[in-house]
Amino acid sequence: MPERILQFSATVDRQGSRTVIVLPDSVVTVWGEKPHHYVAGTIAGHSFRGRTERLGGSYVLPVGTAWLRDNPIETDKQVPVELWLEPPQVDDLPADFASALKAEPEALAFFESLATHYRKG
Repeated sequence: MPERILQFSATVDRQGSRTVIVLPDSVVTVWGEKPHHYVAGTIAGHSFRGRTERLGGSYVLPVGTAWLRDNPIETDKQVPVELWLEPPQVDDLPADFASALKAEPEALAFFESLATHYRKG
């Protein structure tokens, strides 16, 4: 099981034309403060992959219409959510490469901003 798992209950909220899950404030403690995080996990037991984003002072997880169609979850009801960062993360890399990234803050920030498939490359 991946490290730094975030487990919580949340409401699937409609905000205008979007559907989102507001993430708990512990996101910053568990994953660090970034513009967004690429995550995988489950929402109400259904597999999910996506990208968090900042909305106001909170992180939210947008939930797309197609995903909701295939995984019928009622909005405005509490559901269990379990999320983790998609690998690879810096700590998953060979030690020499991870050290080089950590020594260069701009390079590290760039690496962490990349989508998962680019980090794997």
